[in-house]
Amino acid sequence: MTTPNPLDAYLSAGIAREDAERIAAAAPSASGTLDADWAALRAWLVPRADALARLPRKPSRSAAEALAAASLLEGGRRAREAFLLRHAAAAYDRLTLAAGQRRLLRLGELTWAAASEFPGLVPSRAEVARERELPQMHQDGLQVDQGIFLAHVFSDRERGLHLLHAMRQPTSAALDRLASFCETGRAEFPSMTLERRDGLGRISFHHQEWLN
Repeated sequence: MTTPNPLDAYLSAGIAREDAERIAAAAPSASGTLDADWAALRAWLVPRADALARLPRKPSRSAAEALAAASLLEGGRRAREAFLLRHAAAAYDRLTLAAGQRRLLRLGELTWAAASEFPGLVPSRAEVARERELPQMHQDGLQVDQGIFLAHVFSDRERGLHLLHAMRQPTSAALDRLASFCETGRAEFPSMTLERRDGLGRISFHHQEWLN
């Protein structure tokens, strides 16, 4: 079976020709500054995101609509890869540097900050929450874009090591339980219990629906 070119795929899915031609245009090249390249990429991504949002959700798409959605998603990811290949380090600096000091942001904090500073580069909280309403097999995989972003951050040695350092820091939830754990040797979480017995640590999982 021959895969249709993007324009044909969009037209077959019922997208108006003017809109189809616009979203079928080639992605801008990443060859300038962070701000200039992001402005160009965002202008290219917005109508594609709008087109994807107008399609039915994945379980209800026709074959033509599924092909159009796949083209929109794959094209967007190739464009994000090209942008991040050039600008991942600068984007990370934008998100973590404040008054000359580098902030420690964990993975989740970093991706939400990126969604705010560079909307469309990674999904927003609302977009992720909406997709999680569906079983995984019926999702478009928007969180793949988070993975693309983080992979490029980790590919930069300085930024990747800084992110790993941030991940090694205790969370606020851990610090809140520290005094009680030191006193009782026990900490309870929604899906597990941590206990200290005779110098050994014991974790008991009690999530009833799935292991992790």
